[in-house]
Amino acid sequence: MVLRRLSKRRFSSVIAFSFPVSEGNSSCSSSRSPSAAGLTMFRLLPRHMFGYVQSKLFPKYFLLGTVLSSVSMVTFIIEHPFGSWDTQQTIQGSILGVSLLTVIASAIYISPSIVKTISEQHKIEKEEGAGQAVGKVEDEKLKVLKKNPKYVSLSKKFVRLHTFSTIANLLTFCAQGVHLVYLAANLVAL
Repeated sequence: MVLRRLSKRRFSSVIAFSFPVSEGNSSCSSSRSPSAAGLTMFRLLPRHMFGYVQSKLFPKYFLLGTVLSSVSMVTFIIEHPFGSWDTQQTIQGSILGVSLLTVIASAIYISPSIVKTISEQHKIEKEEGAGQAVGKVEDEKLKVLKKNPKYVSLSKKFVRLHTFSTIANLLTFCAQGVHLVYLAANLVAL
């Protein structure tokens, strides 16, 4: 009986520790990576290098977000089983669910599609000798490519996917922020 109580207490401590660590790291990651890191690289790296680095970071970023959001959701559900949710727990569980679903959608669909589109764009750009400029510049060779129907189609697809990714990231970030504000305001220990 004493061992069972100790094991349950240790498990509860692990859950109590895991939740704020995963939620805090997830919130930090979803704000720092796209804003500070992304903008810095965009301003400092040549276009193709920036695209290459992003193609390597996107899968890792979304995997990290998926793992951290999953830990947050699972630990919340362990502490608050579905059938026992009151209004506040329903709101908080839903917020965590939104965060998890948006990061999973980004990891499974949006990120791979962006990486594929960037790769196709860069291939066309390299054939034309374009894409080595740093930041947002009007490269003469890129202007010529804007007359290429395939390149224009890829550019539109990239903008659309990037917009979806930004919206998903903002949803995740806002959901996590609302949840953290709720926790702080109520000093709730899972």
